[in-house]
Amino acid sequence: MNRSVPKPSTRGVVITAVAILVVVALAVHYLVLLPRRVEWKLAITTGSVQGVFTLNELKAVSEAVDLPGVGRVKAVPLSKLLLLSGVDLNTTLVYRIHASGADGYSRSIERAFLYLPGTYVILAEGQEADWGPLRLAVKGLSSKYWVKMLVRVDVETKQWGLVLLVDNETAAFLELSDLLGAAVNLEGVGLTVPLSQLLAEHGIDVENVEVVELVGSDGYRCVLHPSAISDIHVMLVPDALVRELGPLRAVVRGRPKSTWVRHLVAIHLVTRG
Repeated sequence: MNRSVPKPSTRGVVITAVAILVVVALAVHYLVLLPRRVEWKLAITTGSVQGVFTLNELKAVSEAVDLPGVGRVKAVPLSKLLLLSGVDLNTTLVYRIHASGADGYSRSIERAFLYLPGTYVILAEGQEADWGPLRLAVKGLSSKYWVKMLVRVDVETKQWGLVLLVDNETAAFLELSDLLGAAVNLEGVGLTVPLSQLLAEHGIDVENVEVVELVGSDGYRCVLHPSAISDIHVMLVPDALVRELGPLRAVVRGRPKSTWVRHLVAIHLVTRG
């Protein structure tokens, strides 16, 4: 007995065809027609400060960068664009980044100062690249934070401070005024706050700490054994040296200067828990 195979309805075929055409049209619009119709631009905003960069301007300040999963590409460090936009990274913390694409996709990065040294704007080799002329890429974060067809980056800043992290979670954010109120004069260094004092004030048990990581805003990191905690001091840098050292500096008494971290933004403690 022969069984007849039901034929797809004409309406279903039409709906499917229309859906495919819509997807193709959107892709052509965003990836081909839009970049050719108008010059693609990237806006960097932070408060009242705004910088707008064309593709040619971005290309002129780009550099070759090796990115995991992508390879060697032309890219511009976001920090460079912030500087060109008038943001003083010596005294200002980039606390949050919100990146938006022309297709409506957007992502926010909290505690952005930890990722800023590895945040780049990638330039496509051709405008027909499948992720558009520009893309935000962030080393150390999932690709879901990598925004395609990038057109805007909104930046939230704060006055400089120190973040205490415990197992990558924020335990405290200390403003300069908080630190100044607890500072004492350390011979040969100046005004400092002992790390052991900060940990005690915020209920962090030193006995559970396995690793201490000192983090600078320029990406420099120093990893120390917890036995160094009693030697670590947070230095409040005099105004005359802020441009060179940043508002805060980690000083490790009795250790090489390579363990002293300029532009200190965070102290990360890894615990047994």
